[in-house]
Amino acid sequence: MAVLVNEIGSIGIDRDLILASGRVAEDDVISLDNGCICCTINQSLITSIHSILARHQIDYLVIETSGVADVATLLATFEVDEDLNNRTHLDSTLAVVDCSVFLEEWKEGRFDPGSAALGQLKGADMFILNKTDLVDIPRLDDIEKVLASHFPSTPTLHSQFGKGFKSLIFYLELSCTNLLFY
Repeated sequence: MAVLVNEIGSIGIDRDLILASGRVAEDDVISLDNGCICCTINQSLITSIHSILARHQIDYLVIETSGVADVATLLATFEVDEDLNNRTHLDSTLAVVDCSVFLEEWKEGRFDPGSAALGQLKGADMFILNKTDLVDIPRLDDIEKVLASHFPSTPTLHSQFGKGFKSLIFYLELSCTNLLFY
């Protein structure tokens, strides 16, 4: 497995957190600094993926985008590069939902039409409901009701600290392929 990490802020901590987990070798984590890989069809993303594919035979490439990712534009990146299109395939697109703030953000309009947040939910094959330990059962039920009413065919998994779903999300073959976004 290889991981591409989109670092938005000036201090790149996501890569360090992934490496600290001990699950991925340092050479297999590439940080894309200073910008959003998903706002435009991005040459640095294409170059990084080609670099990974040239070095390793991998089963999975995980692309951690960011909370502001435009999933449709990111997916289009793979279609404009014919070699990438032929060598990679999408397995699934996951959206991580922060249960500690979701209902407030939903009510405040963060998920209004045209928003990146709504685009992420629309583009997801599965929702990972994270921080379930921070909400009570009625609140979790309310979150699931909101998601089910707008996205009835999208399954959900519960998680705490982003753990507990790895074995469930890999090899989902939701699209019979092997490229994973979250």
